[in-house]
Amino acid sequence: MVASDGKPQWNTRYIASSGEARPLLGKDSWLENDGGALKRSVQANLDTAMQTLATDVSRPFPRDETRMTLVQGNFPYVKQRLQAVGFRLNEDDRYLTFVPKLGDVLVFSGVNIFDKNFITHRPATKDDMPFKVVDEAPVKQ
Repeated sequence: MVASDGKPQWNTRYIASSGEARPLLGKDSWLENDGGALKRSVQANLDTAMQTLATDVSRPFPRDETRMTLVQGNFPYVKQRLQAVGFRLNEDDRYLTFVPKLGDVLVFSGVNIFDKNFITHRPATKDDMPFKVVDEAPVKQ
């Protein structure tokens, strides 16, 4: 966002991800049935991302260095499951709002809104790697 004087005011991305990962083509894919699943998901995620953006701009979520969180899951635009450490901005019954502390170079850098049914998360420890590829989903207990 640019202020009226032309100077940058703030800069981030808001990425919502609901539901489980799906293939692009084939049975139970994003494009099956004229892309119905994709259209519904894009609209729902756009609404969620816009709500989160409006809230974060009007009342910024705290980015607390002393309360870091570890998330494992399928990050948007990345094929492999990942683990990242970052800031837990907000959480409700369905969603975790999270910013990986990795800089702004990666495609999923920015504010990620995850459906908690498809990720695992916990408070980060000093021994956690800030970023890594993980093999498969851990068993939820």
